[in-house]
Amino acid sequence: MVQPVRRRSAVLAWGALLLAGCGSGGVQTPLPAGPTTAQTPAAGTADASAEEAVLTGYLAYWDGVIQAHRRGDPADRRLAAHTGDPELSRVRAEVARNSAQRLSVRGSVRHTARTETLSGSTATVLDCYDISGWNPVNVDTGKRVDTVGGSAFRARYTLRRSRGTWIVVDSVVMGGC
Repeated sequence: MVQPVRRRSAVLAWGALLLAGCGSGGVQTPLPAGPTTAQTPAAGTADASAEEAVLTGYLAYWDGVIQAHRRGDPADRRLAAHTGDPELSRVRAEVARNSAQRLSVRGSVRHTARTETLSGSTATVLDCYDISGWNPVNVDTGKRVDTVGGSAFRARYTLRRSRGTWIVVDSVVMGGC
């Protein structure tokens, strides 16, 4: 059984691992003003179609992250299909750490994402993601574990086109939204 102090540490670290664990560091910069839901560009242009493909890949990454955390499975196939290193190694480590401490993160994440840059096979996405509906749960009891910290964070994600799809390969959390 996990000691209460370790469990509390895991819960306090939960917010930090979602922040620091998902990013490689960097300078904090404000996120430009944007929409309140995941934005897709206007249809009808090649650029819009390419930007939409980037956002589709980005949101598929998050589906993989959520599924891996819910299942407590660092080797989750969906996660691996939409994530590359170094991001894949960081997320797998987070999932493994939570699993070892008998925590699962369940629920949903809301996004305000937009493609920031797109050049060849590299793109960046800016997002203000809200994890207030994505909660740590004690695997043994099924009960939600209280957390400390904010719930909406600004982040920049780097994506690379690989095998015909966009995958997340890095991230930098820049603070709250």
